[in-house]
Amino acid sequence: MSRADELSDMITPLVAESSYRLWNLGITKASKRSIVTVTLDKDGGANLDEMAEISKKIAVLIDEHPSFENEYHLEVESPGLERALVKPEHYEWSLGMLVSVSYRDGESLSRSRGILKSVSDNELLIEEVPVAKKSSKKEIVENKSSEPIFTTISIPTITKANTIFDFEQAMKNGLAQNKNDINEKESENI
Repeated sequence: MSRADELSDMITPLVAESSYRLWNLGITKASKRSIVTVTLDKDGGANLDEMAEISKKIAVLIDEHPSFENEYHLEVESPGLERALVKPEHYEWSLGMLVSVSYRDGESLSRSRGILKSVSDNELLIEEVPVAKKSSKKEIVENKSSEPIFTTISIPTITKANTIFDFEQAMKNGLAQNKNDINEKESENI
């Protein structure tokens, strides 16, 4: 078992106590020092203060690990809004999210963009989302069909996959939430 796997096994329960999950753990060498990068995620998004507390606990575990005799540098981070999907559990954690998946389709490479609907041991099911392309004066939407298109992708054929953060939708949701908050406050005042 590699050092990264050993540390992952040690850190995972600690992180889970705080309702976080270990997204990834990497160890690289920089001169005589090791750099330990721990990527954490949480439903609803990571909180900087919580991650700082978890970081202190992780440092104690690493200090006790026998293979870290030399100095190390610990980096604890969030996977970000658009995160790489590398491990099988990453797909499970990303169900219902907008994703982009590049995969081998016979002799060629294909790409699918849509909502991740289901994950099995060997396949993903994606509901394709029409892509709006902007021309100089108007939007052209590919696939104007009203019927949803589903793509099944074999996981071993995937060459690259990541979540996509839809800024426009987030802004619309944020504006709608703000309007709801204002309406609730106005009704309370009546």
